[in-house]
Amino acid sequence: MTEKICPFDNLFAKHLYRVYFGGNWNEKNWFDFIENVPSEILFKEHNGKTIWQLFTHSSYYLKAIENVIDGNAITTTDSESWLVQIPKNEASFRDYIISLQFKVKQICTQLEFKEPEWFTEPFGNPSNGGIDSNIIGIVEHLHYHLGQAILINKELMN
Repeated sequence: MTEKICPFDNLFAKHLYRVYFGGNWNEKNWFDFIENVPSEILFKEHNGKTIWQLFTHSSYYLKAIENVIDGNAITTTDSESWLVQIPKNEASFRDYIISLQFKVKQICTQLEFKEPEWFTEPFGNPSNGGIDSNIIGIVEHLHYHLGQAILINKELMN
């Protein structure tokens, strides 16, 4: 079971942290969910997608937040977000989860110390909108695919 108490006060960091680690409004979170889905369900295709694909696809966009935090150009693409690596074994699955947990905490820690004005700056290119609205969009995207994965899991378990 993952952590439930969010150590962050910044609203953006808090929402990003909670969709992964719990304590959010919907009582479900990615890490608890993904670690409790049987592997035969996790990688089973349902209407063209697997739960693992939805998890890695929605988590891919953390890279865009990292780019913006570091002051780099955004290099993410939607087509690349669907290129999914299937873990070869339990150890590579564990490594991916641990690495992603570290990345989420690192991003949230960096967001925690940003000045409020920073969130109103452009998300890379001004045509992308503000950092604030893009982080909100990424969190909403994570919730959307989490809900989708939960429904797929229920259907495949029956």
